[in-house]
Amino acid sequence: MFALNTCQEANGVSLLHGKVSQVMFAPMWKGYFPEELHVGYVTNGVHMPTWMATEWKKYCYEKFDNNFIKDQSCKEHWKQIQQSPDEEIWQIRRTLKKKLIEYIKTQYTESWLKNQGDPSKVVTILDRINPDALLLGFGRRFATYKRAHLLFTDLDRLAKIVNNENYPVQIVFTGKAHPADGGGQGLPGRLLPRAGASRADADGAGRDASLPAIVVGGDLPDAARHGAVGRGGGLLLEGHHHRGRLRAVQL
Repeated sequence: MFALNTCQEANGVSLLHGKVSQVMFAPMWKGYFPEELHVGYVTNGVHMPTWMATEWKKYCYEKFDNNFIKDQSCKEHWKQIQQSPDEEIWQIRRTLKKKLIEYIKTQYTESWLKNQGDPSKVVTILDRINPDALLLGFGRRFATYKRAHLLFTDLDRLAKIVNNENYPVQIVFTGKAHPADGGGQGLPGRLLPRAGASRADADGAGRDASLPAIVVGGDLPDAARHGAVGRGGGLLLEGHHHRGRLRAVQL
């Protein structure tokens, strides 16, 4: 309230967020309609030349007009992707997925060994990473409001998903909490035991792990069932799907 009353401008992070914020804070300014408030929006984005993988940039330069990088909002440039064979797109995806898995293995091994994790457990988990499985990722700052725990609210359903041999699914969690966010720092320690790691391993990985948890088939022990991680814009540049939970908002 103090900030809104003393600032000249206030911005949401998207058009919808701006509208929701106008309605949410309308009671602060009696006699004004929400759309009359000084609450606006600035849509979040990513710097395409920085965040697009080298393989994708090379491909785009080959397929698109050479000036597309300077005019990324031009729909005519992007229509040319429809002429690209699916096999070429898929090959780039597989190449990048392979690089990601190799990075995960390296970071995961180094982090766990540095924190004196059980080497046999590390080897077992990494050997079970399936490059052909559907790989889901949660890559966010660990803050309580980002609800990293939602995946584990229905363990029976999750077990069926990650243990389906016909349609294998594996999940990667990655992220760190702000040093001053005690609740966020505690999230890795709560999540890893549910993914099959011990509490000691979870605490060690949570301090210095770039990839704190990998959930693979079978990593949902019975004991865990009773135990108490930019906004995805970069994903779109790599040809990935970005999924979020739709929230009902009354405007």
